[in-house]
Amino acid sequence: MKKTMMKMFILLSLFVGCNQPSQEKLAFNQGSLLSQEKIRGELEKSVGNSSLPQDLKNIGGLEKRDLKDYWLFGLTVTNTNNFFGGVISAHSDAKIVKMIPYKGKLYLYDVLAKKVAMSLKMDKKDGLELIDFASALKNKNIQDELKLQTQMRTQVLSYVSHGRSQVLNTYIDSDRVVLDLRYPMTGTMKKNGETLRKSGSVDLRVFLVRRSSLPLERTTKTVAQSIKDKYAFFGPTSMTKDEETPIRRFSLKTGKITFYLKDFPEDMERPAAEAILSWNSAFDGSPVEVKLASKSMDIGDPRYNIVKWVKNTDKYTDWAGIAVPVFADPVTGTIISGSLLINGDFLRSDYAKRFSYSKRSSDVLKAKFGSLTLFSGRGEVPVIPHFTGATSFEEYIKGYYKETISHEIGHVLGLRHNFKGTVHAENGYTNSVMDYLPRKERAIFHGVGGYDKGAIRYAYYDERKNREFPFCTDEHVQQEYDCNKGDVGDPILHAFKALKDGFETVATVPLRPNDKGTLSPIGSVLMNALKISLLKDQIEDDQMRNFVESADFRESIDKICDVNPSYDLLSHETEIVRENISSLRNGFVKRVLSLKGYPGMRYQTLYSDYVSHLQNKNLLSCFFE
Repeated sequence: MKKTMMKMFILLSLFVGCNQPSQEKLAFNQGSLLSQEKIRGELEKSVGNSSLPQDLKNIGGLEKRDLKDYWLFGLTVTNTNNFFGGVISAHSDAKIVKMIPYKGKLYLYDVLAKKVAMSLKMDKKDGLELIDFASALKNKNIQDELKLQTQMRTQVLSYVSHGRSQVLNTYIDSDRVVLDLRYPMTGTMKKNGETLRKSGSVDLRVFLVRRSSLPLERTTKTVAQSIKDKYAFFGPTSMTKDEETPIRRFSLKTGKITFYLKDFPEDMERPAAEAILSWNSAFDGSPVEVKLASKSMDIGDPRYNIVKWVKNTDKYTDWAGIAVPVFADPVTGTIISGSLLINGDFLRSDYAKRFSYSKRSSDVLKAKFGSLTLFSGRGEVPVIPHFTGATSFEEYIKGYYKETISHEIGHVLGLRHNFKGTVHAENGYTNSVMDYLPRKERAIFHGVGGYDKGAIRYAYYDERKNREFPFCTDEHVQQEYDCNKGDVGDPILHAFKALKDGFETVATVPLRPNDKGTLSPIGSVLMNALKISLLKDQIEDDQMRNFVESADFRESIDKICDVNPSYDLLSHETEIVRENISSLRNGFVKRVLSLKGYPGMRYQTLYSDYVSHLQNKNLLSCFFE
């Protein structure tokens, strides 16, 4: 290697015919990237014209200063190729790395974690050192990252790579390298007590961005302080909340935060755009804009913020939308790119079945009672009908996706949940799109709430802390009686009414749900009611605390063991209702048992308290008939 310029060349692809950047995109810029002409010249000097590679588009070059600079590095799974089933949300956090060549390898060294993020093989050819990106295959760091991100959902214990990675695509400009790899592997997993091995591949997108090229802005706001100020924000590495961890946010230096819609059905493009643009009400100058993605754009690319409609999910995908990947600089918190995935075709089809079930159930109730006054008022209507208020499924699902997309865009912008958005809501059902609304209310797009606007002003314009809106986030759910998911209005009255109506509905309607999810809202409300009962000392209002201690409220909880099929059902209808009741009880037991697996003493304490309550009330036997 020469001291003036290091003749280090990156072998970006070994395969002819894959999409490559144009010569213009490889043009010489600020002395950082060698142009096609300079690459040809350097290669001719070193190996002679007869030994030049046939396709120079596959060759890029780095100069010496690239080894001195700091880079942001990240990786994303862009396609699971059915190896993980429906899990496509695996990604790394952004890492600050330096490139270090040493003993035949180029190491991407994570300067904050003080460990190697990735290593790549360097081959010498006629005095040149070529870096083979396909050698990312033999990389324990990638395997550990995939294991960390997917183990809970796939039960994969370990990954072993085999063969060579295939380089699918590359992009290079003066400050960026984006590389698409098909990464072959074998996973070892446990299933039904057996150890199984499965071979397959996933597609990975790996990127490097020169840190000095980014509009980095250090914020004075930290994750820990944001919670104290009643606004919850993510840090650069998701849930990290050290005293010094900055919140994550976009830089407004460029004037725009552009989101690209990818693979959306035509009828969903406008609702999605409206949901995203609703956040402009919180910003000065309407920086948020929406465009349609080109075919080459996808998640994990540091140049774009992608909102992607995912078609190949399944019943094991437990999200309607998920804000991943979001890459933020670990030191400043500045978001480099933020994307989100929307559970598309499968969820739409599944909810069409639920909507149909609810409509049929409504007809049964109307025929039996003559009206549906039982379900009047706001709040979750467990089981039947989820979708009251929407005149058609098309109306419902568009409202549902608008609410979901707006919520997930909030996460991309940096906001965490606020599960007290519906408590004392001044306008509509909620003060915050970052709350979890019941399914019925999700059909009505409420837009960005007062809490959300205040949170944006706090993070992006350094305005004051929250003094107006009730607030709690994920870590408070098991600590505060009124920090609940899936309720509306007063949490005590909501739980009481929802249980009363829900149990009566289950006892009356002889229809088999299309899936267990149709019964799950009752289990969710039941957990909320039980938590309220156990944390009743937190209730300041004497009248409401006395109500929670009353026989009526306690019986609404214990009713799960007393609910029986309605007496006027036919024999085959009675059997269907018994199955629904049994399914409801089983689902509740699973919810209680799941608390034992959660980290944190509060969950363990609540698990013990719940079991003790059931024992004291002699209720355990009804779950194990």
